[in-house]
Amino acid sequence: MASNLLEGPIPLDIESLNALQYLDLSDNKLSGRIPLQIGGLSLYQLDLSHNILQGVKPSQFESLTQLNILNLSRNNLTGMIPEFLVYVRNLNLSFNSLKGPTPDGLLHFAPEAFTGNKDLCGSIQGFLPCPSSPSVNQERNSKVKHTLLVFILVPTLLFFVTTFALVIFILCRRYRAKPLKHDPSPTKNGDLFSIWNFDGKIAFEDIIKATEDFDIKYCIGTGGYGSVYRVVLPSGKVVALKKLHRLEAKQLP
Repeated sequence: MASNLLEGPIPLDIESLNALQYLDLSDNKLSGRIPLQIGGLSLYQLDLSHNILQGVKPSQFESLTQLNILNLSRNNLTGMIPEFLVYVRNLNLSFNSLKGPTPDGLLHFAPEAFTGNKDLCGSIQGFLPCPSSPSVNQERNSKVKHTLLVFILVPTLLFFVTTFALVIFILCRRYRAKPLKHDPSPTKNGDLFSIWNFDGKIAFEDIIKATEDFDIKYCIGTGGYGSVYRVVLPSGKVVALKKLHRLEAKQLP
């Protein structure tokens, strides 16, 4: 049926030709997509070249495990080359609009089998090498960033931990080496203010004793609210003490 004026899509009822082993529809004006029903045949050879067929799906040829010769050249096929075509012995996909990487299992075919597909890439002679996929680049960049982060953060963290431990160690040594100061307990004969803060009764007894119960001879002045006495404490300190009159003392809150 090659080299006729056949046009339009390939009939879907082609699947009824289940005993068909050789199908040549080349050099026609067939259009549309290659029907999935072709995958149900037991073909050894399939030639659909020189038509206007569009698109290609892996499931269309995946079950054609006995296929030896496949010629899909000079159509408008798009998409990526299915990897399972590696079992085909004679393959021609030239002059289509296929794109993406060429499967490694097809690298043994001559470059002419893929000529005319400008968006194909790979290790085939005459084609550009495939760029790394974004996911691969992202994964690689993520690993690099993670490695750099580890190399930066770990030494920095160790530095701060070591510095902190060293400071704590130095402070502890200084604290242990510092002699303990004697904390003088307030005594009856101690400083007035220390005694006063510790025990008001002891301070009062010292004052009574030092002034001989507020004898007039120790009085150095009298005012409207009370009398001022000169007091020599047992510690040797001299202070001025004001004793309020009874009326003013009662008025104090």
